[in-house]
Amino acid sequence: MPSWSEYIDSAITRFTLEGVDEAEINAHYLACHCLGLWTRSELRPFLDHSPRPPEATLYNSLVERRLAHEPLQYIIGETEFFGLRIFCSPEALIPRAETEIVVEEALREAERMLATTSRLRILDIGTGSGAIILALASRLQQCECIGIDISADALVLAERNKARLGLNNVLFLQCDFLSEVNSLKGNFDLVVSNPPYIPDDDINELAEEVKSFEPRVALTDGADGLLFYNHIATNAATLLTDTGVVIVETEFKGAPKVRAIFQQQGLKILRTATDLLSYERAVVAQNTK
Repeated sequence: MPSWSEYIDSAITRFTLEGVDEAEINAHYLACHCLGLWTRSELRPFLDHSPRPPEATLYNSLVERRLAHEPLQYIIGETEFFGLRIFCSPEALIPRAETEIVVEEALREAERMLATTSRLRILDIGTGSGAIILALASRLQQCECIGIDISADALVLAERNKARLGLNNVLFLQCDFLSEVNSLKGNFDLVVSNPPYIPDDDINELAEEVKSFEPRVALTDGADGLLFYNHIATNAATLLTDTGVVIVETEFKGAPKVRAIFQQQGLKILRTATDLLSYERAVVAQNTK
C-alpha cells in the first residue's frame, strides 16, 4: 500500500494541475487532519508509513473536496488566527492574516487607554466566527467585549469558539447593525469591524473558493461596499465615548474612500495600517464629538 508520502505527492500533483494555490501546504494539512494532527512538523514521523484504510479513504475524499475548490479551512473545520485555534464553517468568513492588523491596532489603542483606566468596552460589528473580538478578549481579559452579527448561524459558531477558548469576558448578540444600531448601548471605547466591503459588481471576480463557498452577506453589502463604513461613521458619536476609537478593515484599494467617509462625519484619522504587501488595510479614527 502506498505511504503517506506517496499519497501526499499525488495530491500535490493533482492540486497543481487544477490550479489550487499552495498545493503542498494543502496536501500536508489534509493529511494532518486525517491523523488528528495540527502542525506539519507533527506529520514527519508518519510519512514513510502507509495510512490505514479508513485514513486513506478519508484523505482521498478530502482531496476531492479541495479539487472542487472548497476552502481548506472549511474542510478541516478550523484555522489559526492571532495564535488562536478558531473553528471555521460556511456560516462565517474564514479569518485571514490581514484581519490580524485590526487586532494589532486595537491592542495598540487599548494599551494607550488602559494607562488611564482599568476597563474598556469593545464592540465588534459583524463578528462572524468571533475571531477579532475573541483575539482581543484573550489579551484584554479585564475588558468587556461584545460581538454582534445579523446571522444566528454565525453566532453559533462564535459561541463554539468562545467555549473552546474558555473566555468569560465576551458577549455575542444577534443584531442587524444597519437597522438596529439604536438597540446598542453606546459608550464603547473601541469599535472594531471587518465589514462586508466587496462591491457587489466585483463578486464574480473573486476566487472560486471565496465566491462559491463563503457567505455572500459577509462579503458584500449588495451595493458599493461602503454601506457599513457610512453607517459606522454616521453613528460614531453615539457609539463611542468622547475620545473613543474605531478601527476597520478595508478592501486593499478602499482606504482612501473610508478615510473620506470618516472625515466627513467629523472623525479624526489617527493612521492607516498596511499589510505585508504595503497595501492599506485598516483605518484607525477617533471620535471628536
